[in-house]
Amino acid sequence: MSRDGQRRGQEQINSSESIYRIPPYFYIHVLNHNTNVTRVEVGPQTYIRQDHERLVNRYYILR
Repeated sequence: MSRDGQRRGQEQINSSESIYRIPPYFYIHVLNHNTNVTRVEVGPQTYIRQDHERLVNRYYILR
């Protein structure tokens, strides 16, 4: 673990943002509060978060 307590490849995320640009080799976990289901969105893409969703984690996929 790094000095700030995060695992390698994991980034700090701000859940209040609505637009996320997911770079290549990254993925995010999105929790849907209506269905209580977490799904994975894989980059590269621009992801627009809905009001009933929350980002849980953002990771870097090691090649």
